[in-house]
Amino acid sequence: MKRIVNNTISQVTSNTSNTLTLFNYTSGTSQAHWTAGDKYEIRRPSILLDQPGRGQGDLITGATPINSTTGKATWPHNALEPAYSWNNKYTPTGASVNFKAGFSNVRLQQEGRDFYNNTPMPGYTPYVYPHPLVSGLAPPTNLKIVP
Repeated sequence: MKRIVNNTISQVTSNTSNTLTLFNYTSGTSQAHWTAGDKYEIRRPSILLDQPGRGQGDLITGATPINSTTGKATWPHNALEPAYSWNNKYTPTGASVNFKAGFSNVRLQQEGRDFYNNTPMPGYTPYVYPHPLVSGLAPPTNLKIVP
């Protein structure tokens, strides 16, 4: 939630039909102090800058940040670059170790878009283990890739 008069912000943590409950940030200059009659905007982002699952974007340069592709202070077009998790095991129990969207970003990060669990990354080629240059041994000839 943004207070229009000075562009300060607070996070909406809950609401009713006529009341907002806000979390006010206690550090920095963005802390909002609300008074009756203040104009405000409520926004909900769909993608955050450099959030997990996003990758390369336009170069931002200068002391006043400028998108070098557009020449203006605009969004850097972070590309979708999902994270993949597969064959990651917690040794004591054998349980899979996977990604999970946290409580505060459950609407921003989505499984099947920003991350994939128990899914090998398309085009992935596993390394031979042990690597022949390290061990001095010839690579095995009976390797199987199991998704």
